[in-house]
Amino acid sequence: MDISKLIQSHSGFYASQLTLGQLKEMLSECQLDLEVFIDTERSVPGSFDSYRGYYEHLALSTNPPGSTGVTVQGLIIKLSDCLGQFFTGWKGGEFLMTESTPLWISEPGECSDQAIVGLMPWGGGIMLITTKED
Repeated sequence: MDISKLIQSHSGFYASQLTLGQLKEMLSECQLDLEVFIDTERSVPGSFDSYRGYYEHLALSTNPPGSTGVTVQGLIIKLSDCLGQFFTGWKGGEFLMTESTPLWISEPGECSDQAIVGLMPWGGGIMLITTKED
């Protein structure tokens, strides 16, 4: 699949924060064995947790460059595993994650304001694109 056509066909997704379902759909159109990177210092995806800023949102942590990465297929599996699951908020409470749950890049317990807004081809892999949300 031509990822540039995918991005063009999802141009509305690129302009606003992606949800769990939207990112999963976009990734499913990509080559499954490609490695995924994050535009914050070219890091690689870590694990999901409740986002410190909005407990009902999901945060994807990062691992430093050079860490064992995750493929597109691996990230789709991680996203699928979050669907229908309850995550504990940082001050308590249980929050159900659905396809409409907004996604952030943030370390556990931090409020980064880095929203995931798209993806693009990068260095033989796929780069998650973020933007600072106020």
